[in-house]
Amino acid sequence: MELRAQKPLEKIKVKELCDLACINKSTFYAHYQDIYALANAMEDEMVEVVVESLPQLTARDVSERTEWLTRETVSYTHLREMFRAFTRNQTEIGILFSGSRQGLFINRVEAAMSKCISESDPSFDADVVRKIVLSFCVQGCYYTFTS
Repeated sequence: MELRAQKPLEKIKVKELCDLACINKSTFYAHYQDIYALANAMEDEMVEVVVESLPQLTARDVSERTEWLTRETVSYTHLREMFRAFTRNQTEIGILFSGSRQGLFINRVEAAMSKCISESDPSFDADVVRKIVLSFCVQGCYYTFTS
C-alpha cells in the first residue's frame, strides 16, 4: 500500500517491493506471479471488504420498479450502506484503484453483488431489467461518492 500510494502500479518494481517488505524475491514469487497478481489480490480483498459490509442483497431488492429511489425501500438502505462502505475505505480504494486501474473497482463491486444476488435467485442472470437497475444503483452510488 505504501508503494502504491507513492507511485503508479506500473512503476513499482518487485525488487523495490521486496526491499521495503524485507523479503527475498523468491518469497514474493512463491506467492505471486508478478506485481499485477499482487495488485489483483489486494484489489479483490478490498472489493470483498466493501461487499461483505453491505446488508444481504436479494433479487427481490433489485426489482424493475422505480420504488428503489424512495427512502422506504430496502434498496435505499443498500445504497446508503454502499456509500458508507466506500467512505470507510476511501483511502485504500483511492490507493489501490488509481491510475490505469481506476475503473476496475466499481465494476468488480457490481460483479460481486450480481453474483450474490444470482446465488439467491438464479433467474436474476436472465433478467436484463433487474441487472440494469443494479448497475444503475451501484455505478450511480460510486459516481456520487467520487464526486
